[in-house]
Amino acid sequence: MEMDKKLVFCLLLILGLATSGCWDYQEINDLAIVLAAGVDSHREGGVQLLVEIAKPEQMAGNGGGGQGSSGKPIEILESVGSTIHQAQRNLHWRSSRDVYWAHKQVLIIGEDLARQGIAPLLDWFERDHQARHSIPLLVTNGPVRNVFQAQPELESTLAEEIIMLIEHMEKQSQGYGTMLKDFLHCLSSQVQHPVTGRLEVIQKEEPHGGSLAGAGIGGGQGAGGGMEPVPPRALRLAGLAVFKGDRLVGWLDERETRGFRWIIGEVKGALVDVTVPGEPQNKVTLEIARADSVIIPQVKGEQLSFTVRVKTQAAIGQYEGTLALSPGLFSTLEAACSAVIRQEMEDSLERVQREYRVDIFGFGKELRRRYPNVWRKWEGKWDSQFPLLPIEVVVESKITNSGLVTSRVPVAQK
Repeated sequence: MEMDKKLVFCLLLILGLATSGCWDYQEINDLAIVLAAGVDSHREGGVQLLVEIAKPEQMAGNGGGGQGSSGKPIEILESVGSTIHQAQRNLHWRSSRDVYWAHKQVLIIGEDLARQGIAPLLDWFERDHQARHSIPLLVTNGPVRNVFQAQPELESTLAEEIIMLIEHMEKQSQGYGTMLKDFLHCLSSQVQHPVTGRLEVIQKEEPHGGSLAGAGIGGGQGAGGGMEPVPPRALRLAGLAVFKGDRLVGWLDERETRGFRWIIGEVKGALVDVTVPGEPQNKVTLEIARADSVIIPQVKGEQLSFTVRVKTQAAIGQYEGTLALSPGLFSTLEAACSAVIRQEMEDSLERVQREYRVDIFGFGKELRRRYPNVWRKWEGKWDSQFPLLPIEVVVESKITNSGLVTSRVPVAQK
């Protein structure tokens, strides 16, 4: 409810500032405000466009509820065109309201289109005067239609649900969300290939007495009808979409994604489970409080290699062991933590270097920054040579906080 009020207030404020005193003034109730947009290839050729539309007067009146009624505040609309520009025009023509793009919160691309190449799609978003670049870009591992058939679990709109998923996964460092502007910048770079988050659609158990119509197009509403009901679906942000240029080449799972984030220095929080070597009953969960990373190019004549150094500070979040938390045990746990982190980094490097053969980490960028003259020798062959370069991983972990107790919570024998 509170999120709904904030959304309505922002919509009213933005539109009020945008239209007040202008010759092309539009009533807010005459607009179909795009919250989320999804683009995919169409089975008969061309481009499929789906949008989540907000109707402000319904949101203000119903507090975001009532999606199953004829006066629901959220609609899912769909159109098809030979290009994204044509699909967008067709969406305008079939809507009874002016479709307003300036408040779009997230852009989702289907896997099939992403594998074909998304440069034409991004070209339109760069040129359109209403399109925002400061929004997350995500790729779903399947048809984008499935995303718009999902039901938000905790938020009132799919757009809000996805934004909150991104914020939550940032704290765990197992997902990723790239802003459209950053993706575009990386796409134009000569030294680094782009990545972004993977959005999954998962099946969920239908609540007792629940309805499948709430997802808009899932129950035949908002898409012209005639569709079979689908099982309830929810969204999950997990893993990384890896691109070579503008084409999707593969995925990283959650562990590999966290390995990627260790390397680029973007771990903002994480839990690392370790055990004392030789004593598997002594389990510890470490909570990473800080992580710093540096990529170091090493040039020796014609030979090039890299070292990635990561330093972490951790606190003991949970201890299931019987040993006293002594300095010696701390050293053992720190070494175990470093081993887990190092393995995640090496797994990520192995997958990306050997299978996808692209530099998504910024090794080339760091070489160019530190040794511009050396970079000029490697620039033209970077994509072919990067998969062959040796990369050493060094991790140093330090436990700085053991909590308020120094041993396991005692349990009396009875």
